[in-house]
Amino acid sequence: MPTKATELRPLKNRTILIVEDDHFISKVYSKWLAASGANILTANDGVQCLRVLDEQKVDVVLLDLGMPGLNGYDTLIQIRKKPQLEQLPILILSNTTMDENKEGFEDIRNAGVKDVLRKYETSLTELVNRIGAYFPKQDGRDG
Repeated sequence: MPTKATELRPLKNRTILIVEDDHFISKVYSKWLAASGANILTANDGVQCLRVLDEQKVDVVLLDLGMPGLNGYDTLIQIRKKPQLEQLPILILSNTTMDENKEGFEDIRNAGVKDVLRKYETSLTELVNRIGAYFPKQDGRDG
């Protein structure tokens, strides 16, 4: 049974990598997820994301699609090429809709991404809940 601490900090001891080129959005997500107990790492683009994943253990990646340079889709493909990251939970946060890019979203799902969320339609509380769903409620971590 979850304790009050885990209810208030459902992402305690989880490390989340936020890959977002918009600094304001990255800051908002960072503050909200940190308040939920998560350790936060950030990357401004796909190249930086891959570097962080080579250097740090990460529990979840929040990945924007529309980034300059190595975009989110190409970053996703590079992540999935690494055997140690094949099962890493990745949530796509984008303003692109499936109607605008149906084929692209099919490729994203084929790469093992279960959650594709629209930034402006997803509340911060829903985001925490979606991330928390990747982890068992009683997994032996301190609450």
